[in-house]
Amino acid sequence: MSDSILAVGCVKQQCITLKLKGFKESQAKKLSVEVVFQANSQTLPLHLASWGAEQLQAVWSLVVTAAELPAGLIFFHFRVNGAFALSGEHIRIGQWNAVYLGDPIRPGLIQISTCAGRCNGCFCCAKPADMFDSFF
Repeated sequence: MSDSILAVGCVKQQCITLKLKGFKESQAKKLSVEVVFQANSQTLPLHLASWGAEQLQAVWSLVVTAAELPAGLIFFHFRVNGAFALSGEHIRIGQWNAVYLGDPIRPGLIQISTCAGRCNGCFCCAKPADMFDSFF
């Protein structure tokens, strides 16, 4: 699959991606790459999406909808031939990568711009400890 096809697929749909450098294409095809989700310990295989000869870079990806995950902040890591790995393509929080799925925070952001402190229960007036409780 070419980089342009991968890019179009991941722009239209959110992807979980792992990029590794220093592999010949034949080596990359032999690697077993999977993603492990923290919440339910679900493990799914990733498929080699592209390989670039210039940097010897292999890219594995999984369209997020294929994992059937709930909306919210999702924590995950990768296993490459059984070894733990994190991706530089996603936020790192401790020993996990993270991705935000869904759109439930958008109404709160709209409310922030219109509230200006005149209410008692919107996202912008919430205390820091509880302001995300209703969104995740």
